[in-house]
Amino acid sequence: MKPLKLVLKNFGPYENETIDFQKLDQVPLFLISGRTGSGKSTIFDAMTFALYGDSATSDRPAPSLRSDFAAPTEATVVTLDFSHQGKIYHITRWPKQILAKKRGDGVTTQNNAAKLQIFQGDKKIEDTGKLKDINILINQVLQINKEQFAQIVLLPQGDFRRFLTASSNDKEAVLRKLFKTQLFEKWAEALKDQLRQAKQDNENWRLDIESNLKQIQWVPKPDNLKELNTGEQIAQLEIQQKGTEAEIVALNQQQTKIQDQIQAQKTKLAQQTALNEHIQTLAQVQAQRQAHDSQKAAMAQVQQQVTALQWAQGQKDTAQRFTEAKAQAADLAQQQTAKTAALKAQQAQLVTAQSQLKVLQAQESVQKHYQADAAVLQQQRPYFEQVASLTQALTKQQQATTTQTQQVAATQTKLTQLNENLAAFTKVVAALPGVQVQLAQQGQQEAALAHHQQTLAQLTQAQADLGQLQAKVTQQQTVSQQLTQAATAAQGDYRALKNQWLTSQIANLAQQLAPGSPCPVCGSTDHPQPAVVTATVAVSQEAVDTAEAALQQAQNQATASTTALESLTEQVTAQTADLTQNLADFQAELQQAGLGQLADLTAIKTALQQRQDELSAQKKALLAQVKTGKIAELQQADLQKEITATQAALVTQEQAVQQAQAQHQKITVQLADAQQQLPAGFGDLAALEAHLTDLKQKIATYSQALTAAQQAVSDLSQQVAASESQQAMLTQQVKDTQGKVLALEKQLTLSLTEHFGQADWTQFKTLLGQLGQLPTLTQQLQQYQELGAKLATEIETYTKLVGTQTTVDLSQGQAHLATLQQQQTQLAADLKQRSERQVLNHSILTRVQARLATIAQKAAAFNELQALVDAIAGSGAAKLSLERYVLREYLLEILNVANAHLNQLSAGRYYLQLHKEVGTYQKNTGLEIDVYDDNVGKARSVHTLSGGESFIAALSLALALGEVIQNKAGGISIDTLFIDEGFGSLDQDALGMAMDALEHIEGDHRMIGIISHVAALKEQIPYQIQVSTAGQGKSHVKLILPG
Repeated sequence: MKPLKLVLKNFGPYENETIDFQKLDQVPLFLISGRTGSGKSTIFDAMTFALYGDSATSDRPAPSLRSDFAAPTEATVVTLDFSHQGKIYHITRWPKQILAKKRGDGVTTQNNAAKLQIFQGDKKIEDTGKLKDINILINQVLQINKEQFAQIVLLPQGDFRRFLTASSNDKEAVLRKLFKTQLFEKWAEALKDQLRQAKQDNENWRLDIESNLKQIQWVPKPDNLKELNTGEQIAQLEIQQKGTEAEIVALNQQQTKIQDQIQAQKTKLAQQTALNEHIQTLAQVQAQRQAHDSQKAAMAQVQQQVTALQWAQGQKDTAQRFTEAKAQAADLAQQQTAKTAALKAQQAQLVTAQSQLKVLQAQESVQKHYQADAAVLQQQRPYFEQVASLTQALTKQQQATTTQTQQVAATQTKLTQLNENLAAFTKVVAALPGVQVQLAQQGQQEAALAHHQQTLAQLTQAQADLGQLQAKVTQQQTVSQQLTQAATAAQGDYRALKNQWLTSQIANLAQQLAPGSPCPVCGSTDHPQPAVVTATVAVSQEAVDTAEAALQQAQNQATASTTALESLTEQVTAQTADLTQNLADFQAELQQAGLGQLADLTAIKTALQQRQDELSAQKKALLAQVKTGKIAELQQADLQKEITATQAALVTQEQAVQQAQAQHQKITVQLADAQQQLPAGFGDLAALEAHLTDLKQKIATYSQALTAAQQAVSDLSQQVAASESQQAMLTQQVKDTQGKVLALEKQLTLSLTEHFGQADWTQFKTLLGQLGQLPTLTQQLQQYQELGAKLATEIETYTKLVGTQTTVDLSQGQAHLATLQQQQTQLAADLKQRSERQVLNHSILTRVQARLATIAQKAAAFNELQALVDAIAGSGAAKLSLERYVLREYLLEILNVANAHLNQLSAGRYYLQLHKEVGTYQKNTGLEIDVYDDNVGKARSVHTLSGGESFIAALSLALALGEVIQNKAGGISIDTLFIDEGFGSLDQDALGMAMDALEHIEGDHRMIGIISHVAALKEQIPYQIQVSTAGQGKSHVKLILPG
């Protein structure tokens, strides 16, 4: 895959830029240069977005790359042309963005969109706009995803230099992300969780066993219980359980025996108690019989009284009918007297009514005269009504004419006001375009201000970063000084030990010299003056090697610290220069924008805040004017419609006034004609109406009086006839009732004489008054008789039960029963105590044995799990986890590929290899890298590499990683490589070495671009893409070609 052309519109700092990579097709190395923050890396983001619809890094999502200065109606779009395997691909993408509507007000949301065209030669073989299909097709063509593309094409050189010297833990985190080995980490964590749970389960089971053993009820408690282990306690408990079971069997047998004795004694006591109760009950019944017999005389009297009352009860109905008949006869006699008096009164009223009727009948001729006059006047009434109606109509028409005239005047006034308002609104609307122009200018000023504020934030952050970096330099100087001193001290210690060791070796050699034997130093067989060495402390070779290793480690640490200090110092210098230059450019840009000469960032911040406040106030005022203008536009049209409607209404109202005046004249003529038709003697309709009303009242009064008199005579005649009929009926009823009274009186007199011997009405009335006692006396007599029969039956029954037996003394038997029950209670308590102890201990024994069985069963699995976790987590002597072992293989593969590049770049001097020794801790074991230096014939730490050496080593790693990832993705071909920064920390010699290394990797038709702001690279790389800022957040791209 090789890029051909990239077009950016409103993307990042680029408004409309085109980068033609075809002009660099035959150039193996080119430079993308520009100030920090100018947008160099955004070019790679644009390529990644065009291919995958997202930026290269997660900290810059695609929607955020829309330009701040982009016009609301202009879309953000990126187009990329690239070649791959003989085909040309033309892809265009639009991110999700909010745009202003091109017609009308408001905004619209444009979702992610894309278009892909594929050409083979001059023939188009694919053309699609379906986003999903395009994404699938790009992945199929390149065979790598976005993350792999970023790792292969863009090499963040600084990251690889840090990776080179990072700890195994840090390398593991980077490689895990690259090769997706999180599964091993998750697997290890899952197994650790299982192991923790297994340990917790074992501990819980052990604690449960201890808790259960503490709950055992010992009888008796062993003296050496604390010395007994779990198995011994269980054996002791089993013996106790067997003894307890035997005791429970014996107690159950004793309890059964005593229960039989208690039951027998209870039966005997129950029989004796029943006999005593029967003897006592018989005596009580006999006493009740004597009391009952003593009431015979009184009960005889009650019997006589009941008989007399029952006879009176039989005569009660007849006596009641006799009393009611007497009362009815008296009432009828009283009604007869009242009816006679009422009949006389009704007859007098009838005579009076007949007299009044005759008087009214004599006035009939006068009333007929009144009726004739009223009929004549009624016929003349319409003339008066017509005059009244016309008079009212004339008044009403006069009022209508006046009202309509006033409406015409009001409408004319309203029309004048509406025309004035229309003129005012027209003036406001005419000024609206100018206000909108000012508002658009305001938006541009706000965009420029936003860019200035963003630049201020970047410079402020850069200043803060510089301060932190300077603090790191100070800290690193202290560390470097300490490490240098430590290395010097280690060198002194090493030399002293080495000298001592050499001295001891010389002494040994001198002592071993024999005449005629060759000297191991010079080879001479003569030894005229062997060395004489004073006694020294013996030093072993191991001590010398240890001191040498300590010296090497101290020197490596000092060298790495010095290298880090140089790197940090260079970064401070570079960032200080960048900050100074960027601040100067920003101050010039602000001065050009009319904000004056501003001394520092604080003054700039204050000025920008003042400018923001001014723009906010201006925008608020302009928006208010726009709002007023929009309202005026709406009201202008409404007013025009209202004026047209008002003019039409005025014409209608004027026509109505003319019609009203004509109608008024017509009604006036009609009124004069109607007044000539009125009859004489009456001034107006009211006078006629009053006379007619008087006549009608007289006629109605006479008619009502005549009708009432006639009705009164008729009603009274009927009432007299009815009263006479009722009088005759009452006379007959009185006669019939008196006969009934005499018959009933005769019947009762006969009955009294038969019962008492004479007609004793007083005694009869007394008996009737006592009839309420009859139910009580009857019940009393019946109860007496029933009790006598009951007592006789009970005496006979209990006499048979008792016979000749006498009362028994129960105290001795009850005492014996109490003794037996007490013995039973004690046995039950003993049995309960032993049973509960036996059940509790059995439950404990069962639980403990089950827990022990579980622990034994799980022991093998637990040990296997422990060994597996130790192996996977790297807890053994090798300190190498499973994931790190896998990543170590990946790293070996990367190092093998990297060494091919490093061998070429270093002319065969350097070779990267994994550190073989196990580190002190797991964090520095497994992924540590050493560099084999062929010049010295031994390996050393990569921390000892100089700046240029570490650059080519890191470059080799970066190239190797890209190739390995390509191979993992199926061996796809990516012919483009971007190296992002990493040059700013190199000195002149290291930079030269880096350039030599880059020249070695040119070729194989690979396009290599270096993204950097380092000025020295501009002199060494003639082919360049220069990115320059243009103010307001914009940047421009310029292609520099030599010649």
